[in-house]
Amino acid sequence: MKKSDLETRSVYLCEQYRRHGYACSESVCRALADIYNLQLCEDAKRVISVFAGGAVDDGRCGIIEAGLLSSPLLYDKGKYK
Repeated sequence: MKKSDLETRSVYLCEQYRRHGYACSESVCRALADIYNLQLCEDAKRVISVFAGGAVDDGRCGIIEAGLLSSPLLYDKGKYK
């Protein structure tokens, strides 16, 4: 998939999850799972919602934490799986 297609699909999926009431962090996690075919149980997808609004009081959005927590599922020892 081309990068531009990937970005368009990512944004679309995140927006769809947000419209269904998921937090921003959970929307990102769910979209990444869909796009990269990550095998995450529903509990794993839901638990990331704790980062809605950010993990600490530094103004950082929960989507950063969602990306950070999902990245080990995409990479193994620095190499894309």
